[in-house]
Amino acid sequence: MSRITDYLVSNEITNIIESLIEKFPELFEGFDPTKVKTIISQRKGTKPLKLMKVRYPLYVFTDALYVVEAFSSLWAEMDNKKRNLAVFHIMCSIPKGAFDEDSSEYGKTRKPDYSLFAEEFAVSGGVPNWLENSAAHDPLEQSASKTKKDDGIKRVPVTDAKDKSDDSKNP
Repeated sequence: MSRITDYLVSNEITNIIESLIEKFPELFEGFDPTKVKTIISQRKGTKPLKLMKVRYPLYVFTDALYVVEAFSSLWAEMDNKKRNLAVFHIMCSIPKGAFDEDSSEYGKTRKPDYSLFAEEFAVSGGVPNWLENSAAHDPLEQSASKTKKDDGIKRVPVTDAKDKSDDSKNP
């Protein structure tokens, strides 16, 4: 009988998930870490973490809705701050109501759009490329109020589509 040695169950990622839920209770309201299984694999990946939905028939054998896979080579290269940001990014990909069986969002993931990355952008200190930039902030060291109202984006007032220099050329 062969043994699978390419995957290890990881409590490290689960501990980060639980810490982020404690730090940001309003943002991750209803998030159930027991329904997220975490593994570290020996496979090669382009991103440090991958979120997968558990589908039928595997759903029959486990109570988990999601599996978070960390790729060991990339995960080992990251420091704690980048690991926390990567887990925060994965958690933001799971919509509110994803763990409620009566919700229309049950077991789904969020599609990438502005609202998906707004919380991550605010928590990282306004750094969009947090994986490459060491100026990104650790989410466990940020205040929970940063994600509520301030998304860290400086907004510029919208001006007319016409350029004023074009108006000066035409009488």
